[in-house]
Amino acid sequence: MFASHQVGAAVAAAVAGALRTSLGSYDLAWYGAGALCIVAAGLSLGIGRRSYLPARLPVPEIV
Repeated sequence: MFASHQVGAAVAAAVAGALRTSLGSYDLAWYGAGALCIVAAGLSLGIGRRSYLPARLPVPEIV
């Protein structure tokens, strides 16, 4: 997971640099990064929650 994050960061930096060189501004890179953040937020909201706790056992009553 960490390696894929680093590869993505390297690609994003290279693409942002290429956009800056060709367009003279980082604006399109920022808009693209913002769009990717919105997509990632939507995907993360779609992940279901799963409980890893064991089932609750009944508590014995003290008489």
